[in-house]
Amino acid sequence: MTADGYYRSQLKGMMSARRPQIYGGLIVLGLALITILPLVTTFVISFYADGASLLDEFSTANWIDAIFGYPDVILNTLVFAFGSALLTTALSVFISWSIARTNVPFGRIWYYLLFGMIFIPPIVWEAVWIRLLGPNGFYNALLPFHLDVFSLYGMILVQGIFMLPLSLIVLIPVFANVDNSLEEASRMSGGGVLRTIRSVTLPLVMPGILASFLLVLVISLGNLRVPLMIGLPADIYVLPSKIYEDAVQAPTQYGAAFVDGTLLILFALPIFYFYRKALGDTGRYETIGGEAFSQAPVELSRRGRYLLSSVIGLLLVVVTVVPVLVMIHGSFSPYIVPFQDLFTGSHPSFTLQPYTVLLDDLTAQRAVRNSFIAATIATLLTIFGSVFLSWVVYKSDIAYRKVIDYMSFLPIALTSVSLALGFIVIFLRIFPIGIYGTIWIIVLAYVTRSLATTIRVVTPSVQQIQDVLLEAGVMSGANKVTRIRTIVFPLILSTVHAVGALRFAILFHELPVSLLLQPANLPLLAPYLYELSVQGNYPRLAAIGVCVTAFLVVATVVIHRLGSSDDT
Repeated sequence: MTADGYYRSQLKGMMSARRPQIYGGLIVLGLALITILPLVTTFVISFYADGASLLDEFSTANWIDAIFGYPDVILNTLVFAFGSALLTTALSVFISWSIARTNVPFGRIWYYLLFGMIFIPPIVWEAVWIRLLGPNGFYNALLPFHLDVFSLYGMILVQGIFMLPLSLIVLIPVFANVDNSLEEASRMSGGGVLRTIRSVTLPLVMPGILASFLLVLVISLGNLRVPLMIGLPADIYVLPSKIYEDAVQAPTQYGAAFVDGTLLILFALPIFYFYRKALGDTGRYETIGGEAFSQAPVELSRRGRYLLSSVIGLLLVVVTVVPVLVMIHGSFSPYIVPFQDLFTGSHPSFTLQPYTVLLDDLTAQRAVRNSFIAATIATLLTIFGSVFLSWVVYKSDIAYRKVIDYMSFLPIALTSVSLALGFIVIFLRIFPIGIYGTIWIIVLAYVTRSLATTIRVVTPSVQQIQDVLLEAGVMSGANKVTRIRTIVFPLILSTVHAVGALRFAILFHELPVSLLLQPANLPLLAPYLYELSVQGNYPRLAAIGVCVTAFLVVATVVIHRLGSSDDT
């Protein structure tokens, strides 16, 4: 053997022996580029950006202006996020307990009706609630007091209701998995329903409730839609809406935008820590698809269960049925119709004009097509990445698995607006590889933003795969990719279909990333809907909302049916 052949053989042997470390290092490096780097970049640029320049002289002026210049914006941000999370958690705890722990009638119907809110485009959702709670709104006409939607508590109400489906996805499995024997022991010792809830059920599910609260909190912290639609008309600013104005509106103030983005990260990081701790305390993860419904351990009386079901039904009529009807009604109206005109006979005749106009609206068609392409690609990449990373952490011998698990979860602490700011600098200055200003930076941001929550859903299915199946794949000579493709994916296909449908629906009308990273020649659906709302074109906005909602519902049903047929 020649010297070159000997050294090559030695190098090959060393590489083979250290393959787990090499693969693990490459995965850590890849995750660092889309998680750690945006975080660090946002912080560093906050000291160098000035006006429209991203890199100027080092200065702390941006931070001084933020801390002492607009403390009310910081306070509004915290009040809005905490208020929304509290409202969502309170409602979802009540509904989750009723559906998962009692024999309340129509529980599945109520759950899926609330879950359907996810399909309504968020911009349309806010526009509908502005109609319902505006000065001449339908709900204000019924309430004995005036509820001003253009206020901080109006923002909290709209955001809190919209986050209900996500919170239910987290909490219903937590309530359903409570050990029935503990509640039965409480009742046998003389404890009533309320005492059992207070002394047994709530302490057992408190880690899950805390996890749900923190998840809604961190999402609300970076929410941009509600502050733009409801806050700005009332001159109520939070950090995300201020970032939008500083980074997108003229005159550009990148320094202030990156400071505010860093503040959001600093607020989100401790929430991220406690959220991971809460998930560890529960020992459970989120599930989708209704499998969490178990036999109810709390048998309410006939009168009690129908009364409880009526309360939930009335709540759902208020937060889902009426808003959907208002959206549909608005899509058949030639202009915004005051609600009092509906009862005075002065209502204009119904028209299909908002729908027919869409047939000639090339911008709307391009926006829908571009959003469909971006959401589809991002969903497929997110699903594959989530399955791969779950397999790496729980089913492989690759090194640095704990680090990989932690880093794959870190994007939760990167609010959408902070992530978008970091990507602007990374792909415009640090790595100018040509994806800035294209659909690919949108796709990459979508994947980064949705990876963490998707992994939380996919992981339980991957954990349940028996190691003997993977060992059989190794003995048959299949490599890692082949084992994932032929063993892992088929066994978790039902979960993949469910989470894929949900993820596509969310990404299809995602706003903050789309608004901040949208290329000039590449319209996307969510920014286009926001432009319609700014123009006050409610009929067309409602018509697009009806079409998009119908499309997402049909697409979800088809995906679930494909999953069912594959299982059989």
